[in-house]
Amino acid sequence: MKAPVYGYMAVISAMLVSAAGAAPSDPAIFAGAALFYVSDLCVARERFVTPGFANGALGLPLYFAAQLVLAGTVASAAR
Repeated sequence: MKAPVYGYMAVISAMLVSAAGAAPSDPAIFAGAALFYVSDLCVARERFVTPGFANGALGLPLYFAAQLVLAGTVASAAR
């Protein structure tokens, strides 16, 4: 599983860097991407490092918050 995990880490890190590039026009894009990134770290920690309640207790709310923030950036761009 190392190769797929490293590949996914590269993709999700590239997403965060791309969001940072878009941040000057809308900082919420970076905020949503950062929330999503941290939520994925919680998933990775749960699966590959240390399973525990804290991973879900932190990761799931961050995931939903990220989706709300990112959806809001789409809605504001449509105006």
